[in-house]
Amino acid sequence: MTPADMALAKERYEQAAKHYQVAAVRMRRARLMYVAGAVCWTLGVLVPLLVLIT
Repeated sequence: MTPADMALAKERYEQAAKHYQVAAVRMRRARLMYVAGAVCWTLGVLVPLLVLIT
């Protein structure tokens, strides 16, 4: 491998690492949104049911 190949590989690796970091943050945010949505939906369904039952 020539020094140019090494530099290119390093650059590609850094780009991939940055992309992965962004993807990880997006996944975390998406999971938070999903959990919040699930909690809200559960409350929206369970509270009226409990009110109807009691």
